[in-house]
Amino acid sequence: MWKLFSGVLNTLVGEPIKQWQRRKTLKAEQQYELAKLDGKARIAKATALAEMAKQGQQNDFDLDMMATKNMEKSWKDELILCIFLLPIVLAFIPDMQPHVLNGFAAIEKMPHWYVAIVIGMVVVIYGMRGLLKAYLTRGKLPLSFPSKTVPKKPQAQDTQVTTQTQTTSQTGVRKRTS
Repeated sequence: MWKLFSGVLNTLVGEPIKQWQRRKTLKAEQQYELAKLDGKARIAKATALAEMAKQGQQNDFDLDMMATKNMEKSWKDELILCIFLLPIVLAFIPDMQPHVLNGFAAIEKMPHWYVAIVIGMVVVIYGMRGLLKAYLTRGKLPLSFPSKTVPKKPQAQDTQVTTQTQTTSQTGVRKRTS
């Protein structure tokens, strides 16, 4: 009798529990396989991205080398260099300083697309892809200096107290007032 009761109990309760356990095991195995495949896919994607970046750097390097090689036969490189160095030279001539600063103020007001074209020309001529990438990712060149009024603290000289401030005129030249 006990054998009959345990057989019926095993059939009514045991089989559904075994099937439930098998389904749960299969589901866990499938999730494990999916996680493995997902991990492999992520590794493959990261490897592909690294390879693309490596290949892109190689292409940039090759293009920069071609630009450098082409510089040997061209006079435009020297002309562009002179144009870029001219403001630096003129900055050392006192009468020309306001004109240099006015020129830079005008350049600062130019549309970004025009500045991007000029930067692109320099990149192509000199093979400086890093400068172009910096401009495109930041939206402007990382080489900008603030032109704000800088007040100085009052300084005591013997018994006389003098207040000095530096102001920036419209030309960009700092003037000292007492």
